[in-house]
Amino acid sequence: MGSDERPAVTEPLQDVVERTAASVPGTVAHRFGFATLHRRGYPHAEVSTEGTTSWITLHIAAYWPGPVEELLTTTRDRVQERLARLAGARIAHVDVVVHLITRDRIGRRLR
Repeated sequence: MGSDERPAVTEPLQDVVERTAASVPGTVAHRFGFATLHRRGYPHAEVSTEGTTSWITLHIAAYWPGPVEELLTTTRDRVQERLARLAGARIAHVDVVVHLITRDRIGRRLR
């Protein structure tokens, strides 16, 4: 697969993953710095694709304290279910990283 093909595959998957994660109750849309210019912030998906198989690392934010383990599991399940419905999308793995946010700063991470 040539490098010209990769963005055509990963960008739509990235958008679907990020939108799906944002729709899960309990996730927090959080942007910081120049986030809007560089597609950074939360939720943010990193997609690696080889052929028709993809590996995804999804970063989401949640307020602490909260039901973090449940949020992590629900988000991963919804993303996997949504991508399974897409024709030709084979997802080998979805890794979700939860960034905990307090009112005054970003807290710790949980995988």
